[in-house]
Amino acid sequence: MTAPNLKIWYQNPVPLMDAFKGLEDLLQLTTAKMGRDGTAVSLKWLKQGFFDPTFSYTLSFNVVSQAQRILGAPKEGFDAVVIGNALDFGLREARSVVDIPVAGVTEGALYLASSLGKNYSFVVVHNQTGQFLADLIKQYGMTDRLASIADMGVPLAEVAAVYQNTDRLINLFAETARRTIQNDHAEVVVAGCTILSSLLTMKNIHDVDGVPIVDPVWAGIKMAEILVDLKRAYGIGASRSTVYKACPDWDKEIPPIMA
Repeated sequence: MTAPNLKIWYQNPVPLMDAFKGLEDLLQLTTAKMGRDGTAVSLKWLKQGFFDPTFSYTLSFNVVSQAQRILGAPKEGFDAVVIGNALDFGLREARSVVDIPVAGVTEGALYLASSLGKNYSFVVVHNQTGQFLADLIKQYGMTDRLASIADMGVPLAEVAAVYQNTDRLINLFAETARRTIQNDHAEVVVAGCTILSSLLTMKNIHDVDGVPIVDPVWAGIKMAEILVDLKRAYGIGASRSTVYKACPDWDKEIPPIMA
């Protein structure tokens, strides 16, 4: 077997628990399908973290755990990192602590969706994710192209058990997407959950009534490949001027424990 010429570290936002075993299989299929020839994608999980990082505290905790995990990526010979959660949490932190390219799945999906239509809608699994996602899109300066954020109303535990609920999840997604296409005139639909989007890709569902669907997982992988190409050809990487600048000697300092 020919050795890969581009190795991507795909960072999942949670530890590998029994509930996510189905997701691991699903992601293996979709990441293998979307990487170009010579790209190898390795799935990585947190060593410590909460099951549901869609709440303020659990999200913040998992961000730190994720950054610590990603520190190992360049040491293990990886060329790029993909932040594999629909909220892109920890993207800034990761870019500030490693010198290899780091891509966010939703950041990549936004750029791609903007190239496919004049506007886009996100279909999320539940409202909690939708609220965080609205803030993220505003942070990226992409709200002018946002038609809506539509909510399927499904708890994360049900989505994680993807193989038990395949037909229900696909049907709910299609119904929700059709509503936003009809009511909000969305020209592109982004699946706002990496579990859901990987299921759609595995089932070869790439549009709803002719309106293209963007899977953030493959958008993140393609963005990582582009960023590696730029770094290899021109030495271009993340700017260290402001938000992606690391604190001096941060890796040598042990934060104090406050009683």
